Amino acid sequence: MSGEPADLRGPLEAFAADVECNLAEARLFRAPGRINLMGDHTDYNGGLVLPAAIDYETRILCVPSERVKLESLDVEGTVDLSAAGDEGCVEGWGRYIAGILKVLDERGRKPQGLTGVIDSSVPVGRGLSSSAALEVAFATAACALAGFELEPLELAEVCREAEERVAGVQCGIMDQAVAILAEEGTATLLDCATLKTSQIPIPPWLSVIAIDSGVERSLAGSSYNRRRRECEEALSAVQSYLPEIRTLSEIGEDRLDEAITYLDELHAHRLRHVITENARVLELALVLSRGAPEPDAATEEELRSIYAASQASLVDEYEAGHPNTNKLVEIAMEMEGCLGARQTGAGWGGSIVVIARSDAARDVVPSIAERYLNATGKTASALICAPAGGASEITGIMNQPKPT
Repeated sequence: MSGEPADLRGPLEAFAADVECNLAEARLFRAPGRINLMGDHTDYNGGLVLPAAIDYETRILCVPSERVKLESLDVEGTVDLSAAGDEGCVEGWGRYIAGILKVLDERGRKPQGLTGVIDSSVPVGRGLSSSAALEVAFATAACALAGFELEPLELAEVCREAEERVAGVQCGIMDQAVAILAEEGTATLLDCATLKTSQIPIPPWLSVIAIDSGVERSLAGSSYNRRRRECEEALSAVQSYLPEIRTLSEIGEDRLDEAITYLDELHAHRLRHVITENARVLELALVLSRGAPEPDAATEEELRSIYAASQASLVDEYEAGHPNTNKLVEIAMEMEGCLGARQTGAGWGGSIVVIARSDAARDVVPSIAERYLNATGKTASALICAPAGGASEITGIMNQPKPT
């Protein structure tokens, strides 16, 4: 991201030069990326997740106008659409903008255009939900300028539906929900069946690190949708014997052994991951909620055990691993001060999440990167993430002095 928020005013003034806009009306909106501490592939199975918003975000500075005209400072191309998003074929990141406009239009938002510039510090393709940050930042701005009020979870559903239409990925609501609901300094415990949330404090002695493996993955082109189908097949098979079950997560650990008897080996693996991963979300939330000023040896061992079990399940039960992310996790767990490491995001490449003692985090990162390069020939890049708040409007921007 480029400097202070006020830095966006110059590009906005240049971009809006041919539009009759009152730049005094400019408003700035932001939405964060996210990192998932625990709970992968549980969201679309009605389960539990524990993500945290991060201090890498997408911002949009905009003014009202007749049409929707946007320019990105990070990616080539501009967007020029009707306020209802109902025009022709849109390419690239503009598809997300068009998708949100269409879903909002279907929900009764009166057409109101905006002209603006977007920048983002959320890395793309690294499992940190850059698309959700864009969707939520734009949807928040579009609703605010139109005076169209939506409850937070309904706004999250708008963004989720738009992504599903645009990307062809049957995504859960986790990414969009945490980008809206998160509170600074916490992780968000979300029940994806009931959409109930609670905030779990992340202690200051714990740092969260996202490390990119350098292996790109495409959600739509990977095994993601196939895994979703396999989970749906598993649910259908279980419901033949237990018709009261509505999601795989409702089975619970106490009925896991029974449910597995109704499944073949492949579907049993998928179910076992979902149920045990839900349990690990609760275990991690409990450990963090204790609020210990410093971790003792027992707490550190609990964290390592939870993360090791999640990584093993993602690789062995869900078969969503990759040799490079597996190697990254292995290397990270050998580092002094590392308290846990696991693959995060959809899988099949992308990033891992590492939790480390805050006093060791900056030393851990270069050591992991060096050993990973020697082992695989690939460069790992890391971000130490601070837990941030959800989407918001930043006020007073146009009254600040311009940067010199």
